[in-house]
Amino acid sequence: MYSFVFITHGELGNTLLDIASRIMDVDVISGVNLSMVMYSLEHRDDETDFDSMVDGIIRSARQNITGAKQLLAKRESK
Repeated sequence: MYSFVFITHGELGNTLLDIASRIMDVDVISGVNLSMVMYSLEHRDDETDFDSMVDGIIRSARQNITGAKQLLAKRESK
């Protein structure tokens, strides 16, 4: 059985998810940012297990979300 992470930026149709989940191990992550995509591409050939890959993608996304006001305040305080 294959393991696959599907990253989507919007609504995901139930039919697609149902079909995919029957033929492979699928995890769907929604709310895409560039960090998630870059992490996925950089680590796609790593020898990490499926759950670790999903955790890494989500961790990367959370770590790299910044509000514009926060970013500007940090720059001004330096």
